[in-house]
Amino acid sequence: KGEVKKIDITELESVRNAIVTVYAPWCPFCKRMEEEYGKFGLDPSVPVPVMAARGDEQRELSMSLGVESFPTTFYIDDEGKR
Repeated sequence: KGEVKKIDITELESVRNAIVTVYAPWCPFCKRMEEEYGKFGLDPSVPVPVMAARGDEQRELSMSLGVESFPTTFYIDDEGKR
């Protein structure tokens, strides 16, 4: 809590109870949401960690996670399911 934690997309298997956005820094939609997502990550009323992973660097893994476009945001529950 308290920030958007940048993680490597390979770390997603160990993430639990968090909101994650898979993004690409060149994506215009990702650029537009970056500031608001950052504010969301800083909001103390958000009860779970907020994370971001660069999906463009590992596209095959992104696709295996069901990421078809950037940005893709999802919740990972305490069992690791989205």
